[in-house]
Amino acid sequence: MKKDKIIFIILTAILLGSVISTAQFSIYNPNEYVEMNVLNIFETKIMFGNNCTAILARTSEERAKDIQLGQQEIIDGRPNVYDTFSEVLNNFEIELEAVLIQNVDDDYFYSDMIFRTDDKVLRLDTRPSDAIAVVLRTESKVYINKTLLEEQGIDICSE
Repeated sequence: MKKDKIIFIILTAILLGSVISTAQFSIYNPNEYVEMNVLNIFETKIMFGNNCTAILARTSEERAKDIQLGQQEIIDGRPNVYDTFSEVLNNFEIELEAVLIQNVDDDYFYSDMIFRTDDKVLRLDTRPSDAIAVVLRTESKVYINKTLLEEQGIDICSE
């Protein structure tokens, strides 16, 4: 009887361990996303996308400037909040694993930032423009939901 309990406990621990580690590595399905790049910024508009498909989104003038500074790897006088945040991530060895642009509702895009350190994973809801400003300072990647890109994207390569 004791042997059965020990075997049950060991099997339960193995099962729970595999569920927990699977959860860590499957926080999102990579097959549902495609890597995207910031293609252009003009005034308060950001063009981002993949290959010949792009989405145009609006942001504030200040945030557009912060994204441009991130692209150019410039700290303008004093560090802004995105520069400071990326330094905190770096110094505490927290990886910004990915930014996922999920969907759009009216004119608002929704995204998540996925952070990882050792065995902990944190997924936070954030504005895509804020997330992009951080990504450009951390050499992380931004992914966009394939369906969203197909539905909202425009062809920027055709004449």
